[in-house]
Amino acid sequence: MRVLLSGVSSFLGLALAKELLDAGHEVFAPLRPKPGRAALPLAGKGFHLFPGDMEERTVLRQNLEQELTAAEALPLDVCFHLAWGGVGQRGRMDREIQERNLEASEDMLALAAEFGAKRFLFAGSQAEYGVTLERVRRGEFPDGAYDETTPCRPISEYGRAKLAFSERGREIAVRLGADYRHLRIFSVYGPGDHETAIVPTAVRAAAAGEEARFGPCEQQWNFLALQDAVRALRLLGEAEGQMQGEIFNVASLDTRSLRSFVEEIFETAGQPAALAHFAPRETGPEGTPYLAPDIAKLLRSIDWKPEISFRAGVRELLSDTVNGEN
Repeated sequence: MRVLLSGVSSFLGLALAKELLDAGHEVFAPLRPKPGRAALPLAGKGFHLFPGDMEERTVLRQNLEQELTAAEALPLDVCFHLAWGGVGQRGRMDREIQERNLEASEDMLALAAEFGAKRFLFAGSQAEYGVTLERVRRGEFPDGAYDETTPCRPISEYGRAKLAFSERGREIAVRLGADYRHLRIFSVYGPGDHETAIVPTAVRAAAAGEEARFGPCEQQWNFLALQDAVRALRLLGEAEGQMQGEIFNVASLDTRSLRSFVEEIFETAGQPAALAHFAPRETGPEGTPYLAPDIAKLLRSIDWKPEISFRAGVRELLSDTVNGEN
């Protein structure tokens, strides 16, 4: 396949680019010029990195056209749209930032279709559901797994914008003759994750045999290994059957209390779970996310299932941390 991939410098985007290249696909990835940005650890045949900024769409289109023409790679087959600004706590509640994301996503879909892409895969989020521990305790959501038919009640502007594009994207795709697929991605962990995320935080402490402090971690959670996540995305992109407007939860089969995941990290490192301290913390503006996804639809739709257990994934991260690779 000839793939247009936005958000290539992100945690998920970089891993997806490698997954696509390893599978023999050709990847065209715009990268916003940024002073001091380190070179991406990807190169070679099949990988085409070119300057591109979602805020400068005319230039982005020109650069993409030049890159495709030079590589004799027209038409495109698939577009994975991962780029999205304002993913931090402050940006997630900023309506203006999220509206800009919506506009940029509409333009990206149109651009991909202009250059022949027949499949457009959008990185949605579990935040679209708005399921929180507080809402579950009040009986506003059932205490258990939820699937793609669960009514969405997002709390953040980020979740609202992602949800809005599930409709806008489908409508635009139908008009342009493309197949729109909406991926609600839950909690992915692995090499390259943000250092303040809960898994790398716990891994660093466990590897050093040090104490670490966390919130209550009482809610249900679900972690999916990065390698499993990008394999699922690749297979969804390769699937040629009609999936117009279909929504897929992308997660693992391992749902349990977040506290048990944190304790398992310390136990996997051969450390006492008592090194992890859990205490009340002020709840953020989105409440306490409650992740209990049902992925039956994803399992039915592609030849995929999670292969990396949480313990195996943690062992790899611990090894990388000890060896100074993460």
